[in-house]
Amino acid sequence: MKKIMQVVLSILMLLTVSAYSNENTTLPNGDVLLISDSMETLGGKPSVTIYFGENQNDFNTFTILKEKLHHGFSIDSRVNNTIGKVDLTSSYHKNQYYLNGKNNTFIVVQIKKLDRTNNKATIYIKARVSTADGDKYLNIDQDVHINGKNFLNLVKEF
Repeated sequence: MKKIMQVVLSILMLLTVSAYSNENTTLPNGDVLLISDSMETLGGKPSVTIYFGENQNDFNTFTILKEKLHHGFSIDSRVNNTIGKVDLTSSYHKNQYYLNGKNNTFIVVQIKKLDRTNNKATIYIKARVSTADGDKYLNIDQDVHINGKNFLNLVKEF
């Protein structure tokens, strides 16, 4: 009987740990899927949107003001207000995730490289986004590498 109880308790602990792990997921690094090539705005100002992730079902949508697209730009929502400068939403395993001040979310962005001569850029994005109800969290921590036509869409002027 004691062995059965130990097995049952072990299974319950594994299920509890698994359930908790699903609530705080780290998104695998993904590739750039698309960069918008049409005029967009964020807070009424020209912006560009980068879609990156694993596939068309599990991806991030990152938007940044065009005026912030320069080498060395850096912002951390835990220190500075990012509203109207950058935004991030995620779609992962049929759930939608958002930046939300109520649910302990954040975003850090750093433009590491913006090379207009060689048409290459690297943008570091670290974020914690949550479902609207705050039950699930998604962590993002990756360099987004942009080149070729996607780079041209990134820096396109309207």
